[in-house]
Amino acid sequence: MPDDDVRPPSLDVAACAVCARVLNTILDEVTFERIGFEHTVGTVADHPAVPVHPSEIHTEGRCDFCHAPHPAFELPAHDFPNPIVVPGERPSFSRGDWAACAACAGSIRRGRWDDILDRALRRHAQTYGTPPPLVRILLRGLHARLRENVAGPLRPLSAWKRPTTG
Repeated sequence: MPDDDVRPPSLDVAACAVCARVLNTILDEVTFERIGFEHTVGTVADHPAVPVHPSEIHTEGRCDFCHAPHPAFELPAHDFPNPIVVPGERPSFSRGDWAACAACAGSIRRGRWDDILDRALRRHAQTYGTPPPLVRILLRGLHARLRENVAGPLRPLSAWKRPTTG
């Protein structure tokens, strides 16, 4: 792990009661106290985050890389400050393991991070329209920081972590 890494304390998790997506935790930069939740990078939301505990709603499992439904793997990761800071917004942290669909997991195993980035940008374009070029730069930085904080090999997503369907 990088020397400048500042590990946030253990935090609660939340999902959005409106869209059923997992939310990022927003921490105070100095105290690391939780001060709120926000939608994840790459999620275009037409509503503010409405945090509830994930057990209170049916959460929609998504690949943390390309947002494909039904992730089957997870990449263990240490918590780290998100290098993507939107102007006017507070910094957030990446907390814990990252879910991966089969395609992204295969690219991770082969060290093909550019394939993951391209897949994420294609899915974003299909869902929300073409992302600005800055998104490519920001996601590349986020993936680089993740690679610095990987805590073990890919593994099947635990059955208890998989969202139920229907």
